[in-house]
Amino acid sequence: MKTIEHLYRRFRGYPQNNLSKKGIDMEKLFSINPYVAGPDLDITGKQVKLPDIVRSAKNRSTVEEYPSAPITQFDEQWILLTSLEDMEQTDYDVLIVGTGAGGGAVLWRLIEQMGGNGKRIGVLERGGLLLPTHSQNIATMNPEQDEKYFHTVAKFHPEYPSPQVYALGGRTLFWDTTCPRMTVSEMAEWPVPIKEMELYYSIAEKVMSVTHNFSKSASITQTLLRRLQNNGFSDSTDEPLAINLEPAAQYGVVNSNPFFSSLIFFAKALNRPLDLAINARVVQVLTENDRAVGVKAMSPDKKSYVIRAKNVVLSASTLGSPQILLHSGIQGRAIGHYLAGHSRIVGTGIVNRSEFPEVLGPLRILVPGNEQRPYQIQILGPGGYFWVQYKIQPLQEKWEFVFVASGKVESRYDNKVILDPFKRDALYANPASSHTKEHPSHIENPVSSVSSVRKKRTKISPL
Repeated sequence: MKTIEHLYRRFRGYPQNNLSKKGIDMEKLFSINPYVAGPDLDITGKQVKLPDIVRSAKNRSTVEEYPSAPITQFDEQWILLTSLEDMEQTDYDVLIVGTGAGGGAVLWRLIEQMGGNGKRIGVLERGGLLLPTHSQNIATMNPEQDEKYFHTVAKFHPEYPSPQVYALGGRTLFWDTTCPRMTVSEMAEWPVPIKEMELYYSIAEKVMSVTHNFSKSASITQTLLRRLQNNGFSDSTDEPLAINLEPAAQYGVVNSNPFFSSLIFFAKALNRPLDLAINARVVQVLTENDRAVGVKAMSPDKKSYVIRAKNVVLSASTLGSPQILLHSGIQGRAIGHYLAGHSRIVGTGIVNRSEFPEVLGPLRILVPGNEQRPYQIQILGPGGYFWVQYKIQPLQEKWEFVFVASGKVESRYDNKVILDPFKRDALYANPASSHTKEHPSHIENPVSSVSSVRKKRTKISPL
């Protein structure tokens, strides 16, 4: 016969029978196990919940304390780095500020086109080394944990819902890899011809391994896709995603980074001369005779460095680039203006599990925008399993899925970033602030830092 006394002796290490003297709340034990009337009752074959043990100071065992291990600093990292001191001694042909989607793409195209002509390229990143790959390439990640980690490492400003990631790779470390094309009607009045845009799209989609095949074998995606196509949404498609689905060891090359980030651009650049400095915050573009000749960068310990270059490319985020330009005194009608957001509406739905074959797979559908429908719809699910690695979908009768509708918002000249002369920080002479005018729509934009146009003047701090 097994009793409560027996359980505590077996699992909690109490040889004596008087449990209450050992800090065990017997009333709580009986309250969470209503079918247990006393400590001597036979509980053989029953499940018993055990409350936490409160040990008195008198009965606590003494544990020897050990000093914490020192934090180890390594001389080498997972990517080759150059110090600001060394970069200050070099004259660069091109200097790129920022390592997110824009900075990474510029680096890749320059490396591709320059080849081995000896041109020197330097790259400066405000943040440090956070992840060596897209977060979804990490084996222990799932959508829930990925979201929690992102909100832990991202920088938030109280007036903006758009968090910033200051690290090598920027927000591409966490983006959802969705790659829809803009509609032809949206690009009709652009100065770049449609045919030329088609070429650029093809180049970008190839290097980013954009594919519609991620969910091609997912029963839930294909079933719902057929329903949409047969009911007025004939252009619905498997969501185009920047995921490399090529064989893992094709031609002896290991495909260890299927989800794309701008770190892929840096990997492609390893075969060419490149200097990369992290924790290097650019605060000013230096000019001579109306030409950029370099930048002023600051280290975390507030040391100033002048990095010389014949050409400077700013790709320091929606707010960072105009902030640097304005602080540099560089004039231009569009600088800091046309700050735009993207409207977004999120809804949920429910599907019955019995309507689909046994293996659901991920739900990834895109209903693209067109001239008659100036918005696109993403359909994601089931639940939080729109991408997983090792986590197994549980068996349940109903599954929730999410609609994300994104609309077009026209850029306005009066929505702008300005410098606030009344706010200063240790590295920057003037933080930026944004200035927006009333607009008929509420803007929620996960890319730029405009959360709403309800205020006519809002301020931001770059730190």
